[in-house]
Amino acid sequence: EHESLDGGNRLDLRPYVRLPFGGAAWFLTPQFAWRYTAYSLDDGLVAPGNSDSPDRSVPVTSLDAGAYFEREFSWGESGGSLLQTLEPRLFYLNVPYRDQDDLPLFDTQPLTFSWPGMFRDNRFGGADRQGDADQVTLALTTRVLSGEDGRELLNAGIGRVHYFSAPRVTVPGAPLLSDDGSAWVAEASLSLSPRWSLGLVQQWDPDTEQTALSAVRGQWRFGEAGLRASRVGEAGRDRVGTPRHARRRARWRSAVERQTPAQSPRLCRDDHADARGLSWRERRRLHGRQLGPVAAVACSRFR
Repeated sequence: EHESLDGGNRLDLRPYVRLPFGGAAWFLTPQFAWRYTAYSLDDGLVAPGNSDSPDRSVPVTSLDAGAYFEREFSWGESGGSLLQTLEPRLFYLNVPYRDQDDLPLFDTQPLTFSWPGMFRDNRFGGADRQGDADQVTLALTTRVLSGEDGRELLNAGIGRVHYFSAPRVTVPGAPLLSDDGSAWVAEASLSLSPRWSLGLVQQWDPDTEQTALSAVRGQWRFGEAGLRASRVGEAGRDRVGTPRHARRRARWRSAVERQTPAQSPRLCRDDHADARGLSWRERRRLHGRQLGPVAAVACSRFR
């Protein structure tokens, strides 16, 4: 808390209804949400002619659908039994455009684009901006599993977001978005042994016909934790650390904090759990837990 800087209060409400349907080899999950964000600002943050209590109200509609196919095969004459899956996925997102230039920027930053980024409903982190969208994500994943113990030996996927209308909502310092769609995202992970694994990530921008991101990750597991090292190309850097296990967050959440407005938003990583790393049955169980009307509530004080 800073007594000499102007700030404000923010209320962010996001009630939604998620209706998961599915069978043994398919799922269909429509979601209907309404996001309402309201502010009470100090005079120093209000531009001449603007209100000191701006708000934003926008519907957020999405449809997540996919299928699951599998076949058994063996590698070579003496090879063990293997199981290959083929998992197409479609994610449609519609968020009408709202002019949000009169809203402050307290903690909102553009999220780094990645595989899970193709399936989220907002390209910004924080509540000050809700990205407009009329887009569809098409992705295809294949896995090779051991028939003996079910261990995943190979995981590969490719996908892209196609824009039906060009995104308009942005923040200062955010990268420019294409009018047609996102970069192609390809990921692959190979389990060399129960302890060694290798991961590859490639993002290719069809507009510039250049690589947007290249990354190679290696992981060695020992004990219950493990050590992970990765080499990221382009604008990335080397990283060595202990793997973090994503946890599902409670559907009801509340946060109270007091901060200064962001001066220059920077790219930040999306720490949400990546459902691509879960098995088909685990994803089905997660979908099943999210049935019915729920709401996310956050009330914050910034200075």
